[in-house]
Amino acid sequence: DLRASDAPESVMQIVDTLDHLGSRSVGALLDFAEQYRGGRAVAAESVTELIDVSAQWLCEEVKTIVARGERPAVQALAAHHSLQQLRRDLISRNANPQMVAERLLLGLRDVVASGAVRATGVT
Repeated sequence: DLRASDAPESVMQIVDTLDHLGSRSVGALLDFAEQYRGGRAVAAESVTELIDVSAQWLCEEVKTIVARGERPAVQALAAHHSLQQLRRDLISRNANPQMVAERLLLGLRDVVASGAVRATGVT
């Protein structure tokens, strides 16, 4: 569970950011993505964690939608595909980790803004 009390601090920080995407400004998300700057190996590993947590978060959001008897929006399903593309870009194209993090966060923010997911983890 992403929100378990014993989750690593980095995971809790990512989940908090994802849960509040709808209320975060573009500047705040770009500031958050700055933590993925630095040596490529370490930054890429951290962005891989961001991608993994984001994929799990998105999956939980879609499962919540389905549990309510609703159909997930195409944007939510497409977002998962985009996350996997970002993973491939990070690995095979040697993409800049900070830029991958920025694209991920801004893309998911657009999905939340579209209403495709509601960031149900917010209590």
